[in-house]
Amino acid sequence: AGVGSNTLEQVFLNCNGDTVTVNGTNYTSTDVTAAQALTDTHADVTGSSISYTPPSGATLVVYELNYMMRGTTANNLVHVKMLIDSDEVTQARKTLGGGSSAYDSEYVSHKWGIAIGGSADTASGRQASWTSAKTIKLQARRYSSSYAGELHSMVFWDGASSTQVIRPTLMITALR
Repeated sequence: AGVGSNTLEQVFLNCNGDTVTVNGTNYTSTDVTAAQALTDTHADVTGSSISYTPPSGATLVVYELNYMMRGTTANNLVHVKMLIDSDEVTQARKTLGGGSSAYDSEYVSHKWGIAIGGSADTASGRQASWTSAKTIKLQARRYSSSYAGELHSMVFWDGASSTQVIRPTLMITALR
């Protein structure tokens, strides 16, 4: 068996509104066309939500959202959490930022494996079984207005100031 032989299926979406079909199921990405300013309250990260049912025999589902985060104040801090339906996977929390410039940015990979089988565990996201659609998504907030950030944008490109929207990518991999 070669590398990747335990992969049952993989869904990859550029968050540009396109639809992909994997094993007979259509997945349509969110069309992320603007930066997402963060507030002091957690809000859904645009492009992060997917309703997913793994194929039979899956023992692990790997969720991965890749996105740009940048400061809008110096010393920015952004908190990110992951939810499966309405339950937070507390072990998947991230705090990002800390750059000294309001323009500091970083490309973030928020990756988490959701085990299937055994006893369910909300903190890790483990599912005892998974036979119907569950919504997986991220939510984010800024630390405060003094330590603020936004998602899906960067300020500098090609030696110049050129604020641009950077679409996230979303990938789901089901493993046996």
